[in-house]
Amino acid sequence: MNLSGMNPQPYIAYFKNLVGDSFDFVETYPASEGFFGWQDRKGEQGIRLYINSGIYYEMLYNNGTTKPIAETQIGDAGELVITNSSGLFRYCMGDVVSIVSHNPIRIIILGRKAETLSVFGEHLLSSETDTVIKNIAAHYHIPVFDYIVCPAPIDSTHKSHHIWYVESDLEKLPENLPLYINQELSKLNMCYRDLYNDGVLTYPEIRLLKPNTILNYYKSKGRTSLQQKLPRLVKEDFDKLRI
Repeated sequence: MNLSGMNPQPYIAYFKNLVGDSFDFVETYPASEGFFGWQDRKGEQGIRLYINSGIYYEMLYNNGTTKPIAETQIGDAGELVITNSSGLFRYCMGDVVSIVSHNPIRIIILGRKAETLSVFGEHLLSSETDTVIKNIAAHYHIPVFDYIVCPAPIDSTHKSHHIWYVESDLEKLPENLPLYINQELSKLNMCYRDLYNDGVLTYPEIRLLKPNTILNYYKSKGRTSLQQKLPRLVKEDFDKLRI
């Protein structure tokens, strides 16, 4: 199965549940601006950059500095910037990637730069919530079809927290799921962990959705074409968006 334009990890278990383990998942990195790479190693994460196609790659870091992709270090993360022979000059792709190997250079896509959640200063990335969803499916052995995370409305009677809308065909989700999500996010995100330890954030709230609820919402907004990247982190309460 060819997967592109997204982090497939939260959905691998669901795909395998549908069709079994008898085929391989291969990631590619196509875009309107060019074809950037493909997964060249079976069973291992990492998209090998296609470097002989008239495209010059750079990485833009959070502090505003840039480096040629060849001068990055393994583990570096930042926005992919390209210059190509078609006339694009230092064009910011909007995709946040991380370097996983050199010689050849391989990357993993962490998510979209615009898709972050930091209402409370937590600087939450979609790659982090994707990892948590993948871990939930593996830890509890439950199907998770899709999800959305948003901040809870600010209320003086409750501590600040996130709301996780989780799609599954179960009648109910595990009761200790908020604790598990909190623990997993604290491992992945230092800012989230500090806010929780300081009492600014508390456990997330979990709301169960029926399968296809999120897809149907985006269909109603005309956002299901092949070129659409559907956000999983939103800054408004998803229940209010659906009204």
